[in-house]
Amino acid sequence: LEDDGEILTFLDSVYAIVDSHVKRFMERKFTHLQVCFGCTGGQHRSVTLANIMNEKFSDEGIITTLEHRDLK
Repeated sequence: LEDDGEILTFLDSVYAIVDSHVKRFMERKFTHLQVCFGCTGGQHRSVTLANIMNEKFSDEGIITTLEHRDLK
């Protein structure tokens, strides 16, 4: 999915939106923010995006819970 660059361009937009919300939630002392991705099959693009976001926030010291709902 990353070879053609499409997902990386999409992630730049996602980071911009989610990063601003995470910052604001932390400022307001909120404890939960849910970010969800969906795609037609629920097994490739959405899983990849969720894994990337989970790793990004974990690397930043933010406690995350990752759930792949449709893979159960």
